[in-house]
Amino acid sequence: MRKTDRPLSVPERSTIATALLQAMAWTGVGRVPPTPAQLHALIKQAVDSFRQQSEPDRQRLIEGVAQGLGALWGQVLCDQFGWTWVMIQVDQHDEGFGVVTSIRSHVIYPIRYLSRLLSSPANDQTIEKVFNAIQTNKLPKSLPRGYMVVSGGKSTLLF
Repeated sequence: MRKTDRPLSVPERSTIATALLQAMAWTGVGRVPPTPAQLHALIKQAVDSFRQQSEPDRQRLIEGVAQGLGALWGQVLCDQFGWTWVMIQVDQHDEGFGVVTSIRSHVIYPIRYLSRLLSSPANDQTIEKVFNAIQTNKLPKSLPRGYMVVSGGKSTLLF
């Protein structure tokens, strides 16, 4: 199983941009953008608020909300830490939207990760732990092009 990435296509970039704008509207981000840390706090609050909804409402809304908040969180990681949006591939087949470090040592699947957080209030709300691990450079060691999954993948590291 060989993991690689490719740049996002124009339609894929458009999907992320549309989801990002939608999430910015939901979280109340206006013309003067907040700092990445403030955006991170807004995302955490939005997750907490969403998880308080009834099960039927969560299931009805989860796909769109996960896509929007995932796009926003992924973009915060790109803006604050220099990560990059890509399409992660396994054996040359698209696996999903990811954000990666410049040397591809780590990958986060922000939309999948937010979907998992939103799907059940029983899931630990680890977005702050992941953010802090990146900010303090305390991610587990990984080789260049190692694509160690930090969150949202099939082998998510636990924080």
